[in-house]
Amino acid sequence: MSYKPTFWAHESFAASFMSRAICIDKSFPATFAFRYDDIRPLLNELICRSYAIISIVFYVIEETGKPFEVDRHTIGVIGYESFNEWGKYVEKTYNDTMRFIQGNEGVYKDSYYSVYPIDEVEAQIRHFVPPIFTDNLYLEGFSLNDRGFSEVGWLYKDIFEVLSIYQQEKYKVLGGDVYRYSNRDIFHTYDSWSTDSFKNDLFEKGYSYTFSYIENYYKLHGDSYIYTLTVRR
Repeated sequence: MSYKPTFWAHESFAASFMSRAICIDKSFPATFAFRYDDIRPLLNELICRSYAIISIVFYVIEETGKPFEVDRHTIGVIGYESFNEWGKYVEKTYNDTMRFIQGNEGVYKDSYYSVYPIDEVEAQIRHFVPPIFTDNLYLEGFSLNDRGFSEVGWLYKDIFEVLSIYQQEKYKVLGGDVYRYSNRDIFHTYDSWSTDSFKNDLFEKGYSYTFSYIENYYKLHGDSYIYTLTVRR
């Protein structure tokens, strides 16, 4: 399971599960695998908290003590039209995950499972932006779906990494909007920028202008702002 400190570290049930887990990957978000005896109650906790599962990996422990990946199953992220039925999707991913576990039951004696849970907001983020980002950037993004916009934004600390990935993947940036983030709520500032004037050299100048706009906005107003991007391939 991808361990999210902002959620798991403060849950009372986390300590008992984590004490028996093994760390697969220490990068953020760190990946932990759980014993067969723990994975079922862990999944029950997740579904009670309306978390869906988008992937599961099956590991066995080698004689060296290192985990070895045997099999994996990707469930994927739902389309926008299903967000109104989030509860049904959570149940579907739970049942799909349990079928995978049951299919591997008893194959190996010392088995572990790693699952990746997402909440409804992260599902929206993964749907609205291309599948080119790291898990960390999906976790740090802000969905504006409940405000009527099919957009995702990031704070200053993450937006340049997002822009760099878009640039590497040859996306053109057409502009963006700025939102204020205060007390865990999002407010439209009605500030925005556009790169329409750079039609002859939209790719290079568009990125240059966007980088400068965000940097200057940060210097003037601080870091409590979310930036959305309009891009195209």
